[in-house]
Amino acid sequence: MGIPTHRVEIRKTWQGHDWSNDYLVESPSMDAAAAFALTAVEFERSFHNNMVTFVYVRTSTVAKFDRIFRHVPLNLQGVGSTDTVDLMPLFNTVRMDLQTADSDPCRKYFRIPISESDQSNGVIIGAKVIALGTLLNNFIATFNETTKVVSGKGHNVIAGRVYPQVQMRQLHRHKKKKVVV
Repeated sequence: MGIPTHRVEIRKTWQGHDWSNDYLVESPSMDAAAAFALTAVEFERSFHNNMVTFVYVRTSTVAKFDRIFRHVPLNLQGVGSTDTVDLMPLFNTVRMDLQTADSDPCRKYFRIPISESDQSNGVIIGAKVIALGTLLNNFIATFNETTKVVSGKGHNVIAGRVYPQVQMRQLHRHKKKKVVV
């Protein structure tokens, strides 16, 4: 069982929408966590479309309010290409389940964006699921004894799988404040 020591946040943008994915990482130092963060960026770039811009990666400790972090501006595009005309709305995502040895649920939702040709009736086509699963498990294979992704409870991620149904996530999680009269 690991202990989350660092958080890696990868910020992306497309058509005025900004979003990020976070990873909890067990690492012996900020240097090792920051190096791992660049590996995580390359993993995400491998399946995001070229219209998605990776703005920055931020590596920080998990201790609240300690202000220890590294911010690396990127300005990189995703590697994949797709039809830019027939895209599903950005709130449609691909879910990747990160499996732990202790069955602690850990999953990531990625706004790729999804092309209409990559899905049929809300189910991602088999070839795309296999390709994404291979990329995910290759990323997990880069983990070593000292630097690895862990769940919120500290369980080590050991494998992954892609959920075949298109998932939906809200673009904004924050509720608007109510006016008190």
